[in-house]
Amino acid sequence: MRRFLLFSALVVLALAMGMGVGPAGAQENATNESEDPLGDRGAIIDDRVTLTDWKYEDGRFVLEFDAELSTGVQVTPRQEAGEGAVQISWVEEMVPRGGGTIEVPAEKVSGEASVQISTHRSRADRRAVRVSTGTVEQNPFGYFGGTTGLFAGVGLSIVAAGGATAFVFWRENDDVVVA
Repeated sequence: MRRFLLFSALVVLALAMGMGVGPAGAQENATNESEDPLGDRGAIIDDRVTLTDWKYEDGRFVLEFDAELSTGVQVTPRQEAGEGAVQISWVEEMVPRGGGTIEVPAEKVSGEASVQISTHRSRADRRAVRVSTGTVEQNPFGYFGGTTGLFAGVGLSIVAAGGATAFVFWRENDDVVVA
């Protein structure tokens, strides 16, 4: 019986480590590595214009471009949609040969600000690039170690309760007489 309890404890411990409960050194550091040399801060708009970097501050996107030739770039901020016909606005500016910077006002809609970037050549190819800040929402399970930590804790509680129940039934030879 002692071997069974030791084996059960080791299985529970291994499951807990696999679910993310354990030393911080045992958890992987997740990184988003892409093969794109521009990374997530840049994108190729067309064969002549490249978005090299961007930032969002004070309700404005600051977009940095690299251009082989002087090219017109159209930037359309995301806007609140409503029922029916809605007017939209966009900014069109020339990016000089060698590159330049464009600043575009963009309001946050549902906690996210984004702009769509295109050139005449990219629109002819039916392509555009969207730059977004993403939504930043607080995780309600953050106090419990996130969803992984919460469900690992619930799972370990169920396993511990089941183990205690099995132990009581094992120790009692007959039915439980006194609770």
